[in-house]
Amino acid sequence: MYSINSTAPYAFGNYGEMDICPCGHAAVAYNLQIDEYHGSGPGQDDMFISGIKFLCTDDTTQVSSATSNQIPWNSKGWTSCPDETYPIGIQVFYEEILSNNAEDLGSTAGVRLICSDGRHENNYASFMTGRWPLIKLAAQVCRSGYALVGLRTQVDDFSRDKTGLNNVIIYCEREASRRCT
Repeated sequence: MYSINSTAPYAFGNYGEMDICPCGHAAVAYNLQIDEYHGSGPGQDDMFISGIKFLCTDDTTQVSSATSNQIPWNSKGWTSCPDETYPIGIQVFYEEILSNNAEDLGSTAGVRLICSDGRHENNYASFMTGRWPLIKLAAQVCRSGYALVGLRTQVDDFSRDKTGLNNVIIYCEREASRRCT
């Protein structure tokens, strides 16, 4: 097993523990904690996305790392790859910090699931589209023959200006090499 670190522009908050699918299983879908848009006035605090979790191929295990205790999971449910494909990585989108928005930093605005056939499946905070400039990071993709099996996240849920999800480390493992002991 190996990890791929994000190249996130922000480093707010604390990292949670690594969480991986049970032996012999990999991620099959994901869901996000998406904060609703609160507006741009004084005292408004938009966290955007504050957590991510994966559903494993056993269809019961859900793995997540640090998440917000204040934000519900996306009501649209799980986002998965098309049939006969599987997740091999993610791509994270961040809000670009603008000088006039320095009092309410949003950080992660979208996460795209990258599938083994090269397709991308999106799960965004719907209010983000066109509202702020976004920074698209290089995708975190497992090597050929490897599957996405877990994650570790950095979440800011405690500061005055909570920024939510800031960094995601993904874990990849070759299915054939998974030892069940």
